Amino acid sequence: MHQLKYVFQDPYMPEEQEVKLYSKAEALDAFNAIPWYQNVRDSFLYHNGDATLNKKMVENDFWFLSYEYLDKNKNEVVLLIVPNYTTNDDYVEDDLRFSLVYKRPKKVKTNALYRLFGGADEKLKTDFFSHVKGVDKVQTEAIINQFFEANTTWLDRNLPEPGEDLYD
Repeated sequence: MHQLKYVFQDPYMPEEQEVKLYSKAEALDAFNAIPWYQNVRDSFLYHNGDATLNKKMVENDFWFLSYEYLDKNKNEVVLLIVPNYTTNDDYVEDDLRFSLVYKRPKKVKTNALYRLFGGADEKLKTDFFSHVKGVDKVQTEAIINQFFEANTTWLDRNLPEPGEDLYD
């Protein structure tokens, strides 16, 4: 891995923050340093409850953390982490869940018609996506670890293809 970075869109800041990373430990520290629960709760209160309880103005309703690097072939590999928002004011820290999107290059089978006319059996799709939702913080940390180990076999096995849910 090279050119490793994270991008964080804070709910209280108008611009994304981009930071270079030098280790997996720094990546996990960045994830754990974000007050996810408090931000989700405060964002809910700002929009639906008593805005005076939250002294900060919410600048962004879509906020996230993403880890990004270029693989050895200069293809972008991204793990996007977005907190699931609360729909009620009795939200507690154990309710915190995340949606994750994993983008990477992947060889995929071509369709039969393409192969019928002499096309290859597989092609490299440089922007292949997997998505999982409803992931708790411990599971998210495990996925981050595998992402930084570049354990694509584990990630492909445990992060479903688009439209499927892993932890239902």
